[in-house]
Amino acid sequence: MLLSHERRFIYLKVAKAASTSVQDYFLEWCKPPQPIAQQSNLFSHRGIVATSPRPLEGTPFHDHIPARELVAILTPETWESYHRFATVREPFESVASAYWQQKAYLGDRGKDLDFETWWNRGPSQRRTDWTKRVLEIDGEPAAQTIVRYEHLENDLAHLCRRLDIEWQPEHLGNAQSHYRPRTETGKMPWNEVIPESLYDEIRQAWAWTFDRFYPDC
Repeated sequence: MLLSHERRFIYLKVAKAASTSVQDYFLEWCKPPQPIAQQSNLFSHRGIVATSPRPLEGTPFHDHIPARELVAILTPETWESYHRFATVREPFESVASAYWQQKAYLGDRGKDLDFETWWNRGPSQRRTDWTKRVLEIDGEPAAQTIVRYEHLENDLAHLCRRLDIEWQPEHLGNAQSHYRPRTETGKMPWNEVIPESLYDEIRQAWAWTFDRFYPDC
Protein backbone atom coordinates (compact mmCIF):
# COMPACT_ATOMS: atom_id res chain seq x y z
CA MET A 1 0.00 0.00 0.00
CA LEU A 2 1.29 3.42 -0.92
CA LEU A 3 0.08 6.96 -0.32
CA SER A 4 1.63 10.02 -1.94
CA HIS A 5 0.89 13.55 -0.74
CA GLU A 6 2.92 14.99 -3.60
CA ARG A 7 0.92 13.28 -6.37
CA ARG A 8 -2.21 12.73 -4.25
CA PHE A 9 -2.71 9.02 -4.86
CA ILE A 10 -3.42 5.86 -2.88
CA TYR A 11 -2.25 2.50 -4.22
CA LEU A 12 -4.29 -0.48 -3.01
CA LYS A 13 -2.07 -3.53 -3.42
CA VAL A 14 -3.75 -6.71 -4.70
CA ALA A 15 -1.57 -9.82 -4.58
CA LYS A 16 -0.38 -11.65 -7.71
CA ALA A 17 -1.28 -8.88 -10.15
CA ALA A 18 2.14 -7.35 -10.89
CA SER A 19 1.51 -5.49 -7.64
CA THR A 20 5.11 -5.47 -6.38
CA SER A 21 6.42 -4.22 -9.72
CA VAL A 22 3.80 -1.46 -9.78
CA GLN A 23 4.51 -0.63 -6.13
CA ASP A 24 8.22 -0.26 -6.89
CA TYR A 25 7.46 2.02 -9.84
CA PHE A 26 5.40 4.48 -7.76
CA LEU A 27 7.48 4.22 -4.59
CA GLU A 28 9.57 7.25 -5.54
CA TRP A 29 6.65 9.63 -4.92
CA CYS A 30 5.89 8.25 -1.44
CA LYS A 31 9.13 7.47 0.36
CA PRO A 32 11.54 9.73 2.25
CA PRO A 33 14.86 10.52 0.54
CA GLN A 34 16.92 8.08 2.61
CA PRO A 35 17.17 4.35 1.68
CA ILE A 36 14.42 2.15 3.09
CA ALA A 37 14.20 -1.53 4.00
CA GLN A 38 12.48 -3.93 1.60
CA GLN A 39 9.72 -4.49 4.16
CA SER A 40 8.86 -1.15 5.72
CA ASN A 41 6.05 0.86 7.25
CA LEU A 42 7.18 4.46 6.91
CA PHE A 43 5.49 7.80 7.40
CA SER A 44 6.98 11.07 6.18
CA HIS A 45 5.98 14.44 4.77
CA ARG A 46 5.86 12.71 1.37
CA GLY A 47 3.37 10.00 2.31
CA ILE A 48 3.05 6.42 3.53
CA VAL A 49 5.00 3.36 2.42
CA ALA A 50 3.59 0.08 3.73
CA THR A 51 5.42 -2.85 2.17
CA SER A 52 5.51 -5.19 5.16
CA PRO A 53 3.16 -8.21 5.01
CA ARG A 54 1.97 -7.38 8.54
CA PRO A 55 1.72 -4.22 10.65
CA LEU A 56 5.04 -3.03 12.08
CA GLU A 57 5.91 -0.91 15.09
CA GLY A 58 2.34 -0.48 16.26
CA THR A 59 1.08 0.96 12.97
CA PRO A 60 -2.10 -0.38 11.32
CA PHE A 61 -0.69 -0.33 7.78
CA HIS A 62 0.60 -3.30 5.78
CA ASP A 63 1.09 -4.07 2.11
CA HIS A 64 -2.28 -5.69 1.35
CA ILE A 65 -4.41 -3.70 3.78
CA PRO A 66 -8.10 -3.92 2.76
CA ALA A 67 -9.73 -0.72 1.57
CA ARG A 68 -12.46 -1.06 4.20
CA GLU A 69 -9.78 -0.86 6.90
CA LEU A 70 -7.89 1.96 5.23
CA VAL A 71 -10.94 4.20 4.84
CA ALA A 72 -11.49 3.99 8.59
CA ILE A 73 -7.89 5.12 9.30
CA LEU A 74 -7.37 7.95 6.82
CA THR A 75 -9.12 11.29 7.06
CA PRO A 76 -12.27 11.56 4.92
CA GLU A 77 -10.66 14.39 2.93
CA THR A 78 -7.65 12.24 2.03
CA TRP A 79 -9.73 9.22 1.08
CA GLU A 80 -12.11 11.22 -1.10
CA SER A 81 -9.67 13.61 -2.77
CA TYR A 82 -6.68 11.31 -3.44
CA HIS A 83 -6.85 9.14 -6.55
CA ARG A 84 -7.16 5.46 -5.63
CA PHE A 85 -5.86 2.78 -7.99
CA ALA A 86 -5.13 -0.94 -8.00
CA THR A 87 -4.01 -3.74 -10.31
CA VAL A 88 -6.16 -6.80 -11.00
CA ARG A 89 -5.52 -10.07 -12.81
CA GLU A 90 -7.68 -12.81 -14.31
CA PRO A 91 -8.33 -15.16 -11.36
CA PHE A 92 -7.11 -18.41 -12.91
CA GLU A 93 -3.82 -16.70 -13.74
CA SER A 94 -3.62 -15.16 -10.28
CA VAL A 95 -4.22 -18.44 -8.45
CA ALA A 96 -1.74 -20.34 -10.65
CA SER A 97 0.85 -17.63 -9.98
CA ALA A 98 0.39 -18.06 -6.22
CA TYR A 99 0.81 -21.82 -6.62
CA TRP A 100 4.08 -21.48 -8.56
CA GLN A 101 5.43 -19.01 -6.03
CA GLN A 102 4.66 -21.36 -3.15
CA LYS A 103 6.37 -24.27 -4.94
CA ALA A 104 9.45 -22.11 -5.39
CA TYR A 105 9.47 -21.12 -1.72
CA LEU A 106 9.25 -24.77 -0.65
CA GLY A 107 12.24 -25.76 -2.75
CA ASP A 108 12.81 -29.52 -2.79
CA ARG A 109 9.81 -30.02 -0.49
CA GLY A 110 7.53 -28.53 -3.13
CA LYS A 111 8.92 -30.45 -6.09
CA ASP A 112 6.05 -32.97 -6.17
CA LEU A 113 3.33 -30.61 -4.92
CA ASP A 114 0.43 -30.67 -7.40
CA PHE A 115 -2.08 -27.82 -7.67
CA GLU A 116 -5.06 -29.74 -6.29
CA THR A 117 -3.19 -30.66 -3.11
CA TRP A 118 -1.95 -27.09 -2.71
CA TRP A 119 -5.48 -25.71 -3.21
CA ASN A 120 -7.27 -28.10 -0.87
CA ARG A 121 -4.79 -28.43 1.98
CA GLY A 122 -3.67 -24.84 2.40
CA PRO A 123 -5.15 -22.12 4.61
CA SER A 124 -8.69 -21.01 3.85
CA GLN A 125 -7.42 -17.61 2.62
CA ARG A 126 -5.99 -19.44 -0.38
CA ARG A 127 -9.52 -20.29 -1.52
CA THR A 128 -10.95 -16.79 -1.14
CA ASP A 129 -10.98 -13.90 -3.59
CA TRP A 130 -8.04 -11.78 -2.46
CA THR A 131 -8.87 -9.11 -5.05
CA LYS A 132 -12.23 -8.67 -3.35
CA ARG A 133 -10.61 -8.79 0.09
CA VAL A 134 -8.46 -5.75 -0.74
CA LEU A 135 -10.78 -3.70 -2.96
CA GLU A 136 -14.39 -4.29 -1.93
CA ILE A 137 -16.41 -1.76 0.05
CA ASP A 138 -20.19 -2.18 0.13
CA GLY A 139 -20.00 -4.60 -2.76
CA GLU A 140 -18.08 -2.33 -5.14
CA PRO A 141 -14.39 -1.68 -5.92
CA ALA A 142 -12.86 1.11 -3.84
CA ALA A 143 -10.31 1.95 -6.55
CA GLN A 144 -11.19 4.66 -9.05
CA THR A 145 -8.71 3.36 -11.63
CA ILE A 146 -8.28 -0.35 -12.32
CA VAL A 147 -5.04 -1.38 -14.01
CA ARG A 148 -5.45 -4.77 -15.65
CA TYR A 149 -2.47 -7.09 -15.66
CA GLU A 150 -3.37 -8.09 -19.20
CA HIS A 151 -3.01 -4.46 -20.40
CA LEU A 152 -0.44 -3.41 -17.85
CA GLU A 153 1.72 -0.94 -19.75
CA ASN A 154 -1.15 0.72 -21.60
CA ASP A 155 -3.22 1.13 -18.42
CA LEU A 156 -0.22 2.42 -16.47
CA ALA A 157 0.53 4.97 -19.19
CA HIS A 158 -3.02 6.34 -18.85
CA LEU A 159 -2.73 6.34 -15.05
CA CYS A 160 0.57 8.22 -15.11
CA ARG A 161 -0.98 10.93 -17.27
CA ARG A 162 -3.81 11.19 -14.74
CA LEU A 163 -1.29 11.57 -11.87
CA ASP A 164 1.06 13.90 -13.80
CA ILE A 165 3.88 11.35 -13.57
CA GLU A 166 6.20 10.60 -16.46
CA TRP A 167 5.61 7.11 -17.84
CA GLN A 168 8.88 5.27 -18.32
CA PRO A 169 8.09 1.64 -19.19
CA GLU A 170 11.75 0.65 -19.11
CA HIS A 171 11.66 1.27 -15.33
CA LEU A 172 8.80 -1.15 -14.73
CA GLY A 173 10.31 -4.32 -13.30
CA ASN A 174 9.24 -7.96 -13.29
CA ALA A 175 9.55 -8.54 -9.57
CA GLN A 176 8.18 -12.09 -9.30
CA SER A 177 7.88 -13.40 -12.87
CA HIS A 178 10.74 -15.85 -12.32
CA TYR A 179 8.51 -18.19 -10.30
CA ARG A 180 6.52 -19.23 -13.36
CA PRO A 181 7.89 -22.25 -15.26
CA ARG A 182 8.66 -21.90 -18.92
CA THR A 183 7.97 -24.30 -21.77
CA GLU A 184 9.45 -24.48 -25.24
CA THR A 185 6.78 -22.05 -26.49
CA GLY A 186 6.98 -19.57 -23.61
CA LYS A 187 5.47 -19.23 -20.15
CA MET A 188 3.50 -22.21 -18.89
CA PRO A 189 -0.27 -21.59 -19.23
CA TRP A 190 -2.41 -21.89 -16.11
CA ASN A 191 -4.55 -24.68 -17.59
CA GLU A 192 -1.53 -26.99 -17.58
CA VAL A 193 -1.50 -27.01 -13.78
CA ILE A 194 -5.10 -26.31 -12.70
CA PRO A 195 -7.26 -29.41 -13.23
CA GLU A 196 -10.57 -28.90 -15.01
CA SER A 197 -12.34 -30.45 -12.01
CA LEU A 198 -11.53 -27.30 -10.01
CA TYR A 199 -12.65 -24.71 -12.57
CA ASP A 200 -16.15 -24.27 -11.15
CA GLU A 201 -14.88 -24.09 -7.57
CA ILE A 202 -12.42 -21.36 -8.48
CA ARG A 203 -15.07 -19.47 -10.44
CA GLN A 204 -17.35 -19.59 -7.44
CA ALA A 205 -14.62 -18.54 -4.98
CA TRP A 206 -13.65 -15.61 -7.22
CA ALA A 207 -17.14 -14.68 -8.41
CA TRP A 208 -16.81 -11.05 -7.32
CA THR A 209 -13.67 -10.49 -9.43
CA PHE A 210 -14.98 -12.42 -12.43
CA ASP A 211 -18.28 -10.49 -12.39
CA ARG A 212 -16.69 -7.03 -12.15
CA PHE A 213 -13.51 -7.31 -14.19
CA TYR A 214 -13.57 -10.54 -16.24
CA PRO A 215 -17.20 -11.34 -17.08
CA ASP A 216 -16.25 -13.02 -20.37
CA CYS A 217 -13.71 -15.45 -18.87
